[in-house]
Amino acid sequence: MSEWWTYRPQNFLMFAPDTYWRLFELANQAAWPLPIVLPMLGVAWIAWWWRRPAGAALPVATAALALALAAVARFHLQTLYAPINWAALQFAWLFWGLAAALVMLLAVTVRSRPRSAETVVRRGIALGLFFVSV
Repeated sequence: MSEWWTYRPQNFLMFAPDTYWRLFELANQAAWPLPIVLPMLGVAWIAWWWRRPAGAALPVATAALALALAAVARFHLQTLYAPINWAALQFAWLFWGLAAALVMLLAVTVRSRPRSAETVVRRGIALGLFFVSV
């Protein structure tokens, strides 16, 4: 029982650091044009948002964030990370739930206009969902 003093934190890792970095390398190779195209789309969206009123850009940003969360859940956590980490599937379900909450937020905010007390309550619920999901 005296050998437990010889353990270091790196002895408890599930996989080697090289395995972790190789995971990102394989992910970037599998989706090759996306690591170049998506940052350019992000810059284009920021330029579009800069010239538009905030009300027009919010649904686009919410939909993009929901799509990004769903993509990370499916393609990274469930496909690549799950074989080397037992908790990846639980995080994937969390990401799916956040994406669903953002879609519900988008549905509520796009449909409702603050005309009555009921729509104000809906908008408050939608904002609450937004803050919980982010």
